Amino acid sequence: MTEIEKLLEVARTRKRENRQLDFKGKFDPSSASEWCEVIKDVIAMANSGGGTILFGIKDNGAHSSFNKRIVLDIDPAVFADKIRTYTGENFAEFEILEIKRGKRDVGAFVIAKASTPIAFTKNGADITLGGKQKPAFIKGSVYFRHGAKSEPGDTTDIKRAIDRVVEQVRKKWFRGVRQMSQAGVNEEIEMNIRSMKSSLAKGVESTNSLKISERGKPVRLTNAQIDKLKQQYPLSYNEVKELCKKKRPVKQLELQKYINRCKENQSLSINWKQVSKSLNIPSHVAERYTYSHEVVNRF
Repeated sequence: MTEIEKLLEVARTRKRENRQLDFKGKFDPSSASEWCEVIKDVIAMANSGGGTILFGIKDNGAHSSFNKRIVLDIDPAVFADKIRTYTGENFAEFEILEIKRGKRDVGAFVIAKASTPIAFTKNGADITLGGKQKPAFIKGSVYFRHGAKSEPGDTTDIKRAIDRVVEQVRKKWFRGVRQMSQAGVNEEIEMNIRSMKSSLAKGVESTNSLKISERGKPVRLTNAQIDKLKQQYPLSYNEVKELCKKKRPVKQLELQKYINRCKENQSLSINWKQVSKSLNIPSHVAERYTYSHEVVNRF
């Protein structure tokens, strides 16, 4: 079971809020203060290993009359921009999903863990606390989940976050050692360079070499070559979702599983975040994943 699947299982079954789960009975996307309250929880969850925010669920776990479409229609790019406004980080490790809870479906933000703790770089909009107006969060603060609350972190929180980062690095290092032991170092590097040169000569017709080359020498792509990749993979997650729904009715979870499988197929999708780690890309790419039209054709 993946980390996201574990979070979804918690969201579907737990009756009370906890470190990985938060309820919102309502949400007004036009309100700056309500956005800041949500962003505070998103960052706290990301810093604490991930979590889910369910909309249309009251604090006591009962369903409210909130319209789930208000959340499901939010553009992920707009969501990511709002996070960047208050953190300066291009954090897009989230999904906007429809989740079945009990007998009803609700809108949800599913947040993956942050690779390193994220701090706020400006004050949040004012909210009312104890009859007084106060910023939702303060510039320079780092929030974590303490039970069902999102609060400024302490020494223990920072230590746990550092331990998670160290563990990730350790696992990545050991994976690299195993890979290098299976193929000689010189052979591995030579293979990556040959594959990259071949791809560039073809106008980047395939992304296989881009992903393989993470262990090879970084290569600088031109804007023209990046545009070529964008043409091959022009569809955003939301565009794929809507086009698939028009093609045939399907449950949200089934569609999400299908799209996740497409993420693992290099001929159907491109992971820009992964590519940018191995290549010196001279332009900004907002989407983490984009997809080819074949994703919809195969659905």
